[in-house]
Amino acid sequence: FISNSQAYMAGLVAAANYSDSGLVQISNVSVQGVILLKKSPSLRSPVIALGGVAAYLGAGASISQSFSDVDIINLDDTVSMVVSGGIAASSNGSVLRSYAKGSISGVFNNAGGIVGFNAGHGFGQVINCYSFVSILGLKDSSRTSYAGGLIGVDYPGSVVSTSYAAGLIADA
Repeated sequence: FISNSQAYMAGLVAAANYSDSGLVQISNVSVQGVILLKKSPSLRSPVIALGGVAAYLGAGASISQSFSDVDIINLDDTVSMVVSGGIAASSNGSVLRSYAKGSISGVFNNAGGIVGFNAGHGFGQVINCYSFVSILGLKDSSRTSYAGGLIGVDYPGSVVSTSYAAGLIADA
């Protein structure tokens, strides 16, 4: 079972530059498929990150010229924090010249077509990206949820430039 403060699931890389030191470059990749999180008594992590290419993108890490066509589905409503993104779930790094399509559905806190949670303070860049990701959230009155066609939550100091989103966002 997974018993940790955070658990990462992704189509390609769970955590790129987890220690936020050095450089990690992911480029010219294509990911297709399904990422499914089912309710499981053996999963005891309060934070889950589900990303099309990477679940966590640390400072100094980048994803460029890449494509994701992934359906991300969360069926576990017992996890306290779920972050999902078509390219990266949580990012302190850079997503450049990349695009995503597919869907994010289920219970989540932060969901974005490109990045679910984009850090600020000089980190977290989304430049020349586009998204055709549909985000379909299930109602859960106990959660504050953020869904964005491009970014779910974007903190001050991040950079978002020359990017767009054209997917459906709905509360199921």
